[in-house]
Amino acid sequence: MTTTGPQRDLVHLLSLAEHRAVHRQTALLQAQGEGCSIEQWRVLNLLADGQGHTMTEVAKYALLPAPTATKLIDRLVTDNLVYR
Repeated sequence: MTTTGPQRDLVHLLSLAEHRAVHRQTALLQAQGEGCSIEQWRVLNLLADGQGHTMTEVAKYALLPAPTATKLIDRLVTDNLVYR
């Protein structure tokens, strides 16, 4: 099934907007010297509420596959940025 016409244009525009927003946010993180990836920022942003979150929630919020989210959390734990 192919998408045509206005729906295709909308999907393209939404993808373009997401790409530009991520690019800008990545540039801001780099300019601030945070050394933080967009995925790390997403995880830290979720966890900033101080409530516990499951790995499934973290993976969904960070837009990552579960094994990748687990590895990212492991790195954040090593860097003393989060705890389990």
